[in-house]
Amino acid sequence: MLPIPIFLMVLAIMYLAAFGRPWAGEYSEDWQEEEIEKEMMRMYRKRKQKTDLLKDAADSKILELEELEKVHSQRIKREDFV
Repeated sequence: MLPIPIFLMVLAIMYLAAFGRPWAGEYSEDWQEEEIEKEMMRMYRKRKQKTDLLKDAADSKILELEELEKVHSQRIKREDFV
């Protein structure tokens, strides 16, 4: 009889470690939309940072033709997968 309560306690601890406390409200009903919004904001900030760097480099005439071609080819490769 003793192993059954120990097994249930271990099972409860593993559940809490995996999914968190259900009464804490960590997951709302629209948690998927919130996660998508967070990811979209992260991608937007990353893309904006890259474009700002490219604009700064283009303004200061640092990029040579070879570097511009590399950037352009990377854009084309990314767009092919969309």
